[in-house]
Amino acid sequence: MFDAKKVDLQTIQKFTLERGEILSKSDPIISPEPNNMTLAQFTIRARFKTDLNYRAFPLDDHMVHIIISNPYLSADMVTLETDSENFTVTKDVCIPNYKLERITARAGHIQSTINIGHTTQTNVTPRALFSLACNRIDIRHFLNIFLPLLLIFFFTLFAFSFDSHEHETTIPTLAAAGVPALLAYRFVIEATTPDVSYFILSDYLFFLFLFLVFMIFIIIVEALHASERIKKMIIALLYACMLLSSFALFYWAL
Repeated sequence: MFDAKKVDLQTIQKFTLERGEILSKSDPIISPEPNNMTLAQFTIRARFKTDLNYRAFPLDDHMVHIIISNPYLSADMVTLETDSENFTVTKDVCIPNYKLERITARAGHIQSTINIGHTTQTNVTPRALFSLACNRIDIRHFLNIFLPLLLIFFFTLFAFSFDSHEHETTIPTLAAAGVPALLAYRFVIEATTPDVSYFILSDYLFFLFLFLVFMIFIIIVEALHASERIKKMIIALLYACMLLSSFALFYWAL
């Protein structure tokens, strides 16, 4: 909606989609509005890209941003206004593994500066930001990553239950088997996680359990013939370390 006395329709319809492209755009449907305003409606089909933050994967929620701007308008002369109540999404929208929780619309501007010799030119362009908050509802990836790590940890910890005199050679072998098992499972985790350049929650979980399993092996080697009381204390300490560290990682991710 715009004032045709201040901005012409030809300039209005030159809007673009940032980090995307408009594949098709219909001719505008024009209708008059009160206060000498004009309403122009466009039907468009577009394709765009947006940056997603996977640091909490596989418990990650995402904000999808759609940014519309018009480089032919200057924010010094034109101000965009948005209304979240008029930003609606069809009820049958399907986002795999996610639920659309909240949508918002905001308006603002972007400033770009060009230095030409000793002079500086600043351009301020209005833009509208449409955001969709998508919350993950599928825990399949989380269970596929976390449960095998937990299972390897428990199997390695099971080495403490053997009698050290009867199974003196078996116990270190069983404890050491957890390390290559985790390293092999790392390739499975890599196949299911996003390819990003930073560490994510699944990486920290893997390193946590790798550290715990390696510590089990070191403790068993150093305290193979320790008393039953000491072994119970070590098991309780390892359990507590695993639980507290896991809760801390989940709290950081969520």
